[in-house]
Amino acid sequence: MRAYAVSSGQLAAKKCQYPKQVMKQARDAVQKQYTDEYAKTIDLSDEQTAGCGSAASYSPIMYIPQSTGILAAKAVHPSSGLLVLLGRLGNLLFYSFAIFLIIKYVRVGKWVFVAIGTFPLMIHSAASMSGDVVNNVAILAFIALTISLFAQKTKISRIQMVALVLIGGIVALTKPTNVLLFFPLLFLPTKIFVKNSVNHIPFNVHKWGLGLLLAVFSLLCIALWQHIYNAPLIAASSLHHDDVSPIRILFNTYMNPVLGYTDFITKGVVGSFSSYQYNLPIIGLVLSYGLFATTLLYRDQLRPIESRQLRSILMTNIAVFMLFSMAITYAMYTQWAILPSVLGHSATWAEGVQGRYFTPFLALLIPIGIWLRRYIRISASTPATFGLIVFVWAGSILAFYIFQTYWTFRLL
Repeated sequence: MRAYAVSSGQLAAKKCQYPKQVMKQARDAVQKQYTDEYAKTIDLSDEQTAGCGSAASYSPIMYIPQSTGILAAKAVHPSSGLLVLLGRLGNLLFYSFAIFLIIKYVRVGKWVFVAIGTFPLMIHSAASMSGDVVNNVAILAFIALTISLFAQKTKISRIQMVALVLIGGIVALTKPTNVLLFFPLLFLPTKIFVKNSVNHIPFNVHKWGLGLLLAVFSLLCIALWQHIYNAPLIAASSLHHDDVSPIRILFNTYMNPVLGYTDFITKGVVGSFSSYQYNLPIIGLVLSYGLFATTLLYRDQLRPIESRQLRSILMTNIAVFMLFSMAITYAMYTQWAILPSVLGHSATWAEGVQGRYFTPFLALLIPIGIWLRRYIRISASTPATFGLIVFVWAGSILAFYIFQTYWTFRLL
């Protein structure tokens, strides 16, 4: 619904206009009352007003790839089936091209990005209408650029600075909690920046100027979208909840073996599909996490990070991962878990935290892999050999996922 609204130029309306036939077919599909009319031409001018969907508050930038496909479908043959098909195809093409560029140009942990990019969850999302695709790509691109700068020997270029600011703005627009990714930039090596023209200044002007520009630009992007959408920049939760210890909430959400919510999150990182109607089985999870661990420990031929810089990015990335976990836990607890229709005001865990939130953030663990390679190292005779291993490994997981999906729905 959100993608269709964006394709029609309805960027921030509280109410949206949709063709009546599409609305009827959508309502019927929710009730599993499918029709054979998806291929028939629909009257785009016969519209009705309705809510813009649960994703109405999301920035329209998250739905540009899908809306491009929908626009193409409207021009070729405006049937509801083709609207969805080309919208999904637009998302998939964008994802494939963006992930290709990230893998091509990243200087550290290239194979880790390959593993994350080919997780069944990522491929499943990419071939859907989900706005998570732009979010995932923005996060992976920003981490790739940041970690590459830590390994860089030459001065940072203007293109890199512009890319950092622009991608940072997209990262902030998709989900505000993503701005935690800016934290490692404070520890970028000063040697990649131009020296101060005035020696007595105790900090590098260019480095901190870039950080300030990124922060201001991201804040302006968020403020502009909130203004367009007519929402407060900082929204406090109006829901009442009991004074439950944050430590208790974190423990129950991520560690409590009785609740088992950790299992749900762990599965969701690599393989929970279609509103959790089915998941990768244990063998699929083991193979996926095994592929990630193998690429994390693989000693590639790319430019290494110096020991001093490795310590900095290792500690900051761990801090960012933990802060993100706490931020997303707090957000889902206050905005979802304590709803009367969910767990209520006395909720003791953050119902609503999903594994897919953490998937692109796994790239933050690359410095841990570099550090572990001192003790555990995986190598291959040639990079091509390792590439073949990864290709077969990831391809086998995806083939199993496709086979499982087909038979899951064929036997329903």
